[in-house]
Amino acid sequence: MADITTARQKMTEFVTKELSREASQIKFIKISKTPEGWNAKLEITEDNVHMKKLGYASIFEKNVYIINLDDTMNVTNFCREGEEY
Repeated sequence: MADITTARQKMTEFVTKELSREASQIKFIKISKTPEGWNAKLEITEDNVHMKKLGYASIFEKNVYIINLDDTMNVTNFCREGEEY
């Protein structure tokens, strides 16, 4: 059974790889153990794509993501908050 440090590390590795983000751009808002594995809510600093298309200099926004791991530390869900399927 994994501990919270291992779960956090797995989640950080996944996000940095999938979203091409630095670990410093990720802030854990919540992380908790469930019977199925681990759930977390992350705040990730990202470029505002809409403003960038309009020609503005880099403007950053903070988006909240949900990530779930099963008990074998595999990602089972990753989505932006409010866009869960």
